[in-house]
Amino acid sequence: MTFEALEEFCAVVRHQNITKAADALFMSQSTLSRHLSELEEELGTRLIERDNRAFRLTPAGVYFDQEIRKVLNDLERIRHKTSQLGSGYEGALRFYSFCSYVPFIFEEILAFRRENPEIICSIDYR
Repeated sequence: MTFEALEEFCAVVRHQNITKAADALFMSQSTLSRHLSELEEELGTRLIERDNRAFRLTPAGVYFDQEIRKVLNDLERIRHKTSQLGSGYEGALRFYSFCSYVPFIFEEILAFRRENPEIICSIDYR
């Protein structure tokens, strides 16, 4: 089972149509159908009920879709975090200020936080 096979399956579910998913993935419908059949063969069960007019996930397909979405989301989170660690964008930033200055820096800190959600910001004031 490859990462591409998982993404292809999710595209089929998202589009509710193999031909539309194939178009979105820039591949032929027959290639995508073959990949889905190979995935089903590897898993030993049908994931999608196919006929000319309807598209339905089997119970196994519903379960597989739910779990694969979690896996793909986790992979994206891992990629993002790894990239952050490699570039040095991670950690916490603490600002110290007098009470009277907090209103003047607060908006700037919020803007920084929106652009860098992975960095935890806090303000200590006296």
